[in-house]
Amino acid sequence: MKLCFISFLFFNTVLNLSAQNADFAPVGTKWYYSELDFALRDIPHILESVGKENYQGKLCSKLVSSGVGPLPSPTYVYSQNDTVYFYSTLTNQFEMLYDFTAEVGDQWVVGGVYSV
Repeated sequence: MKLCFISFLFFNTVLNLSAQNADFAPVGTKWYYSELDFALRDIPHILESVGKENYQGKLCSKLVSSGVGPLPSPTYVYSQNDTVYFYSTLTNQFEMLYDFTAEVGDQWVVGGVYSV
């Protein structure tokens, strides 16, 4: 649950910053974030967009994470019609991550993040 919440906060921050760009996750973009482990140590991470790649039939940004983190490395994301999708290695399909047209009170569940 903690990992899911941290991942949500991270992606929410990343997506809010990226919403200002015409190209989602342009090559060379880096995001810096950290998470607390179970011993309450602050673990820094860097997520970098290293290229564009066709993945599962979609032109995606290829994101690579430094070290061990909550995201698979690489992570593939693409945007379409104001919505961002990521490829889930748990469901083996693209899952909706964020909708830039969302309004206050809208809710959705990000699927494919963890298994029960």
